[in-house]
Amino acid sequence: MLTLCEVDNTVIVKKAAQAALYFVGLMALVVGVLSLYTVFGDSIGIRTANLVSYMAVVLWFVFIGSRWLGGGYSLRMKKVQHVLPRLLVIHCAFLLLVFAVQTLAFILRRRLPGYWLVDRGTDPSLFVAVLMLLFLCIGTAQIYLSRKILKDGLEAEEPSPSPMPPFA
Repeated sequence: MLTLCEVDNTVIVKKAAQAALYFVGLMALVVGVLSLYTVFGDSIGIRTANLVSYMAVVLWFVFIGSRWLGGGYSLRMKKVQHVLPRLLVIHCAFLLLVFAVQTLAFILRRRLPGYWLVDRGTDPSLFVAVLMLLFLCIGTAQIYLSRKILKDGLEAEEPSPSPMPPFA
């Protein structure tokens, strides 16, 4: 029989292992994205690297639990698999939006005044800052929408408790 101290240590070890796995996954994501940016140098390569990194970040924050987002969602759950086609359609729509914004940005870049494209010391140029903010807003909207759909799908399919009939 386990004592209270052994149970507490087991919980602590599990949480530490989960935090370490989360950190290793996040670092692998960062290294992978940075390597994609260094491998692809042309505009199509940059757009491809952006789409791959966008997909990885969105999937990470939708399905992996974090402290500020709440628990994660397992792809093995039947209720999650039930709403997965809707999530894939939404994800494809957001990917098209990101690709369209990137294409428009590369077209507009040639027509912008010089002060939009000049780096200011360690700060990025105004053009890059606006793009980063725009992609952050798009990604946050997709993560919020996807997690809301998952949450509603899990709650909607749970049977509600029926009231007990009074004793006669």
